[in-house]
Amino acid sequence: MMNTFDSVARLTGTWLNNSTNGTLDSATYGYNTGNQRTTFTNAAGTYLGYTYDPIGQLKIADSSVNTEDRGYTYDASWNLNYRTNNGVLSTFSVDNKNQLTNTTSVGTQTYDANGNLTYSDGPSNGYGYDDENRLANWYYYDGGHNGNGNPTSGGDYRAEFVYDGKGRLRKRVEYQADGGGTTWLILSGTRYIYDGMRVIQERNSANTPLVSYTRGTDLSGSLEGAGGIGGLLGRSHGYASTNGNWYTHNFYHADGNGNVTYLVNSSQTLAASYRYDPFGNTTASSGSLASANVYRFSSKETHVNSGLYYYGYRWYAPSLQRWLNRDPRLDAGHKLVRQACTACDASVQFDGNAFRFCDNKPVTGYDAFGLLTQEQCEARFDKAKKAADREAAKCAASALKWGLVLEIVLGGGGAAGGAALGGPPGAGVGAFCGTGVAAIIDLMHYSHCMEKYNKIIKDAKDALKECEGRVNE
Repeated sequence: MMNTFDSVARLTGTWLNNSTNGTLDSATYGYNTGNQRTTFTNAAGTYLGYTYDPIGQLKIADSSVNTEDRGYTYDASWNLNYRTNNGVLSTFSVDNKNQLTNTTSVGTQTYDANGNLTYSDGPSNGYGYDDENRLANWYYYDGGHNGNGNPTSGGDYRAEFVYDGKGRLRKRVEYQADGGGTTWLILSGTRYIYDGMRVIQERNSANTPLVSYTRGTDLSGSLEGAGGIGGLLGRSHGYASTNGNWYTHNFYHADGNGNVTYLVNSSQTLAASYRYDPFGNTTASSGSLASANVYRFSSKETHVNSGLYYYGYRWYAPSLQRWLNRDPRLDAGHKLVRQACTACDASVQFDGNAFRFCDNKPVTGYDAFGLLTQEQCEARFDKAKKAADREAAKCAASALKWGLVLEIVLGGGGAAGGAALGGPPGAGVGAFCGTGVAAIIDLMHYSHCMEKYNKIIKDAKDALKECEGRVNE
């Protein structure tokens, strides 16, 4: 694997090559001055150009392959309003709670009082939740009638999801209705073993290992700061209980957004490949492991039968470009249990739309766990930092009116002046009054300035650290 970066450390390309330096998979990018990705080219030569609206939401994905052209229009509350797929228009309607009520492609949507999607018409899908608003059951009704949890025909399917005390999915059970459509019959069961919030092994209902995952640092540069996105290294299967060895190994390659695009086997040939639209709908796949491998878009697990992706705290529906339910950070119980950062929660509450995915910026950002994003944490800190600078500037300006006590020559003498005042050498003084000029500042008033400034910055840094902790959690 080889990655290249530009002069400001933006990823310009990632390649997966074989031992003879032949390219198996690649993704290259171009950027604008706002650090938004404007172009993308894959190993097959497919080219996409991206266009954004004034607040950074993706508007157009113009592909060299016509069937992969996409266009997006949003309403004032950041809900997807219209989507075009190679010129074919789909409309999305929402209520005053930002709940999706109807779409061209899926039909009528129904929600419960907690904002959880409970039924989707065409195809007929039902959803059931536990007391923590976690998806506990998914249903597919082949006859198109809502069975409210009960099978209606022999072609119905169900999946049950069981979570542990940390909210992690620990067991998945697949069912199919019997021939008469009266009883659910178990097809298979999968159990999950974790390292933190990252799955490292899957086992069957008899506790026999099925698949093992090797993971490294993700897009955050840490083990799971990005929820494992971009951190998948290997997938092993073919477990032998006689000696505990795994006999088949395949290795992951992901694009710049951490979307798995290629699996290579030990013979350096294709095991699986995937292509997606910007919001995670699969546009093409191939290879012997294309179906068996479930880690795909955003390096997250997809539930193959439903098409949903599991992010840790919520399930994402790429066909709808939104979460099935509201961000749990808006729930008082979730804040209490998780000891959520109130400063960070405020940004979500102010946002008001708890259903949109990745701020409608899937090309330039990611969502680690289905909660507040790292980008939002940093945005809140930047806002607090600017507010602190404004307060400090006003304080320093008013100090000039208090009298002549100490002369500080800013710029070259800034470090000495800062030390003489008892503050950090050179820190803050230039920020308050500019650089390269002379200023006379009242010592006592300036000390008060520094105390106020430092307190605001400390509070902002503490809030950022706590916010990042919640993201990493």
